[in-house]
Amino acid sequence: AQGALDRNSPAYGQIDEGIDLVAGELKRLSDAGVTVLWRPLHEASGHDGKGWFWWGRARTDGAPQAYAYILLWRHMYDRLVNLHGLHNLIWVWNAQDPAWYPGDDVVDVTSYDIYDQTDNKRYRSQLQTYRLAQQASAESKPIALSETGYIPDPDQLEADGAHWLWFMVWNDGGSPAGVSDPNNFWTGEYYNTAAHKRKVYQHPKVITLDRLPTF
Repeated sequence: AQGALDRNSPAYGQIDEGIDLVAGELKRLSDAGVTVLWRPLHEASGHDGKGWFWWGRARTDGAPQAYAYILLWRHMYDRLVNLHGLHNLIWVWNAQDPAWYPGDDVVDVTSYDIYDQTDNKRYRSQLQTYRLAQQASAESKPIALSETGYIPDPDQLEADGAHWLWFMVWNDGGSPAGVSDPNNFWTGEYYNTAAHKRKVYQHPKVITLDRLPTF
């Protein structure tokens, strides 16, 4: 059938080999009592539905890209959880489009990556994208800002009701650490000023590592 997983193809075997390889490493973490925020197959829909990675690319069999991606996600979930018995994974969905959502039964957290080049240090709450993420799940799933350049202002988050579960600033690029440069998302002050970073991490509504319980 169009879009169905071809279980007899070489590619199917390669995918399972990859999943099994990763499962071995995840099992080590499970044995050590480590819970993993597991965000596979990220940014699947790419830009305007044109996938950047193989798991979101246009197909030759006429099957919708989103449909094939959903089958792949659910296959990975089944293999890791039911075959390998991995229950230390928090499944973080990050396809960037509600049409690509694989189902509430195989997702714990929805997430979006936002690189807003128009923010210009206004540190907006990104409410529009937050509401878009809410549309993906029929349940009330937590929503994370899984990649970003600008860190939203906690006061704006509170005012808009955009309660991102966490944010992750992308890493520094080709420029030396500390240089204010578009390639440096964390160090320097191209995206986030030192004053803004202090405000965020000292804000009473922001839970930092030192305030988390010892699990």
